Amino acid sequence: MKAAIIRDNQFVVDEIPTPVPGPGQVLTKVRSCGICGSDMHIFKHAKETLEAFVANGLISADQVSNTDLVLGHEFVAEIVEFGPETQQTLAVGDRVCSIPFIKQGDELNSIGITPVVPGSLCGILVVDGRAAGARSGKPWRRGGGPGRAVGGWCPCCSEVKHQ
Repeated sequence: MKAAIIRDNQFVVDEIPTPVPGPGQVLTKVRSCGICGSDMHIFKHAKETLEAFVANGLISADQVSNTDLVLGHEFVAEIVEFGPETQQTLAVGDRVCSIPFIKQGDELNSIGITPVVPGSLCGILVVDGRAAGARSGKPWRRGGGPGRAVGGWCPCCSEVKHQ
C-alpha cells in the first residue's frame, strides 16, 4: 500500500507492506488523519527524535535501522476486518478512532510515532481492538488512567459507539 514516509528528512510516497491484524487487533481503513505539533516536531527533528526514543527505552537501537517513519497518531478510520480472538462489539464499516498505542505480544508500541508501527498517513492501519472499541479481554489500561478506552467516538459524525 502507499504511504507518506519520512525518509532522509523529506516526505516521500512509497509502498509499504499492508498490515495483517493479529489477535485482539482490528484492521482499519484510514478515513481522515490529523497532523499535530508532535508530527511536525518529529519531521523537523527525525534523527534526534529517534535517538531520544532509544535513550528513553521507547524503542531499541536495532529498531532504528529502518529510519523510515509513517506518522499519524490522530485519525478516524473504518473497521475493515477483525483479527482472531477479537471480540466484535462494533461492526465492519463502523467509524472509530483509537488510542495511538498497540499491544504486540508483551510490548506496548506507539502508532505513528516510531518506526515500529506505521501511522495513519497510509491507507490501512492496524489498531488494538480494545482501544478502538472492539473489546478483547480486559479493558485496555495504560499507566494510572481510568482503564476504559475512549475509542469509538467518531468526530466525523459525532456518534458514540458504546462498548
